[in-house]
Amino acid sequence: MERTSKSHRHEEDLCLSIPSDLSAVEPVCRQIRSLLQKRHLERMEFPVEMIARECLNNAILHGNGGQVNRVVNFGMRVGKKQICLRIADQGMGFDWRVHKRSWPQASAASGRGLMIAGAYAERVAFNRRGNQVTVWINTAREGR
Repeated sequence: MERTSKSHRHEEDLCLSIPSDLSAVEPVCRQIRSLLQKRHLERMEFPVEMIARECLNNAILHGNGGQVNRVVNFGMRVGKKQICLRIADQGMGFDWRVHKRSWPQASAASGRGLMIAGAYAERVAFNRRGNQVTVWINTAREGR
């Protein structure tokens, strides 16, 4: 994994560009756990890692269509009150406005990523195109 340039308003604690391959998700999760441990936020490992996994998997499988020649950019900033995750793929994007209003059926094989992020995050936002999601997780307590 390569470190990418920091062109965002806030400097990120973890800034990675990974190949569109599901095997690249676990190393990112290890780095997330390591960073949270260094910041004495072990209690946040489960919700942050779960949201990161869901968003990375979605970016790889749906956003980039599993095309290994594409990349997914991942950024994480750990603040005093919130952890911010930013995941962007190179896909066409999707109409998140429609998907945000409808939850998957219990028998559905996929489609739970937004529901999971919404359950554990303080806020979830997409860029206009729908190929980047930003998630804010409150560090004061797990979940909302």
